[in-house]
Amino acid sequence: MDTGKIPLITSEENNFYQVMFDSAAEGMLVVDHQGAILSANPRAHELFGFETGEMNGLKVEALIPKKYAGSHAGHREGFQKHPSRRPMGYGRDLYAQRKSGSTFPVEISLNHFIHGDQPLTMALITDITARKKAEKEALIEKSRAQTYLDMAETLFVVTDADHRVTLINKKATTVLGVDENVALDHHWIEDYVASDDGKKVRAIYDELVRESPGTIRTSSFPLCDTAGNKRMIAWHHIRLEEDEGNPGSILSSGEDITEQHAYQEKLRIINAELESRVIDRTRELEKSQRLYSTIARNFPNGTINVLDRDLAYVFVEGKELYKLGITSKDLIGTPIAERLPVQTADRIVGELQEVFDGKPRVIEVAQRGNYYVLNAVPLSDTNGQINQILVVEHNVTAQKKAEDDMQQALHKEKQLNELKTRFVSMASHEFRTPLATILSSSGLIEKHMERAESLESFKEKVGKHFHRIRSNVNNLTGILNDFLSLDKLEGGLVRVVPKAFSILQLEEDLVEEFGHMTREGQVIDHVHEGEDQVVLDEQMVRNILNNLISNAIKYSGDHSTIFLRSRLSQDTLTIEIEDQGIGIPESDMDHMFERFFRARNATNIQGTGLGLNIVKRYVDLLHGEVSLRSEQNKGTIFILSFPRELPNEKENPTHRGQS
Repeated sequence: MDTGKIPLITSEENNFYQVMFDSAAEGMLVVDHQGAILSANPRAHELFGFETGEMNGLKVEALIPKKYAGSHAGHREGFQKHPSRRPMGYGRDLYAQRKSGSTFPVEISLNHFIHGDQPLTMALITDITARKKAEKEALIEKSRAQTYLDMAETLFVVTDADHRVTLINKKATTVLGVDENVALDHHWIEDYVASDDGKKVRAIYDELVRESPGTIRTSSFPLCDTAGNKRMIAWHHIRLEEDEGNPGSILSSGEDITEQHAYQEKLRIINAELESRVIDRTRELEKSQRLYSTIARNFPNGTINVLDRDLAYVFVEGKELYKLGITSKDLIGTPIAERLPVQTADRIVGELQEVFDGKPRVIEVAQRGNYYVLNAVPLSDTNGQINQILVVEHNVTAQKKAEDDMQQALHKEKQLNELKTRFVSMASHEFRTPLATILSSSGLIEKHMERAESLESFKEKVGKHFHRIRSNVNNLTGILNDFLSLDKLEGGLVRVVPKAFSILQLEEDLVEEFGHMTREGQVIDHVHEGEDQVVLDEQMVRNILNNLISNAIKYSGDHSTIFLRSRLSQDTLTIEIEDQGIGIPESDMDHMFERFFRARNATNIQGTGLGLNIVKRYVDLLHGEVSLRSEQNKGTIFILSFPRELPNEKENPTHRGQS
């Protein structure tokens, strides 16, 4: 039986080399110039999942994933033409394929040699699955650490022994005005430290590199961004533990103190100037005090106050006083509690007293329709004692109102968007049946046209299909009208435009229009009593009646009667629409005018659930009332009442009372 040993090694003096071949930790293959495996050691059989000796005679392409095997023969031939000892696929990730078809990452070294007259290649194969996994985990851990560093408001930089950047966080790159990838491997001192400080900073880093791990140093020096601007940074440096890849690394964490540094420098200059002008100090202080008093007196929309430990006024000025008809003299010495709302005075006084403990406070106060914000901070004397507090009062009523208006507008916009989304979803569902019916009826009409023997027989056969098409087109029109009406109502685009018209003529027109839309045998019984002239928005009244009559037709059966009755008295127009339809369950009666609500016994009948909501809103715009009575399986009656005459308003041509 073939043991997988190299058949060329047969003499006893070469047994030592055979033992080395068999016991090697790497997989070893001997391949001829045609790519056939002449010998494979036990480790190679183990790596690729073959039984001992099973690999002999296989083409080496059998050990390569299928998507690469086709091109490998060309690479193999190229190697035979220019053989050398080298790693295979340098710079690329290599994968081998087991007998089972699974793949795993490998490193392969190739060695060309001649045995007798035959050119052979020896391949050493190492399974690097564990290494790849460790590298991936290390990369993930490094990414996680980088994320933590990037979240910090502190600058973090790691440099190697040559002072080159090996790690940098987002805060540091932001200060420098560069990307992370650009900063990496740059010389920290030469490229980013201000040139005037380069020598001093290099000495700090050189000394720390020579120190033992854990050594800490502090310093302050400026960085220069790409535009040449300087930022002063306060640094803490720590010598890191020795690392095989990065000996002598230093972690520097820094806080941007540019503003503090500038302030300190400015303060130094000011102090120097003050010291040189001691004689003029009193005069300048008096001048400043007069200026502060003037500023405080003209403080807009608020007051500037100083309170003592009893929360009594020591100083108070501001234009808000004069708006309220109060002067500063009226308040000096009086407790602020006397000016606070009774219901919140105790809470506000408690918060102001906490300011004497060194705790600034921001307090909101509502009083007589106005809103105020009190910013309270402690005032320390030269001994550090807090015996007074500064309270700056702002009248934010206008901002508060603007904020409330914006919130209401956003809420209304959100409701409108939700309404449109819900309607589009519902309408897309409701469109399917009418469109399918129209398509079906039009197809049947086309067939009848082809087969009709005469015009009379054609009319007889297609009449019902025309009726179905007309009915379903009306359904689609109704859905679109509901959407347009509700869209304008929600958007505040509907305005009432009263004008004189005949209610009798309007009702007769509607009866005639709906006469073409009724079910088989349905009749509309119309009766009007009294005079017929009213002053209302005619289009709104038409929309209301159109919706209620179409509902009566839709929810009533064949051969039923719809009653349209109206009566005009001296001051009131009353209209009733009654059907003999399916009625409304008693439990649903209170919800019928809600948006998108449909009675439980009407869910199988097409509709949007918007019609009655639109009716109710139109009726409200006309200062009218609408009510209903219903009995399930017997019918429903809607009762409308309107004032006979609405006051005429100036018409806005862009906001019509129509759907």
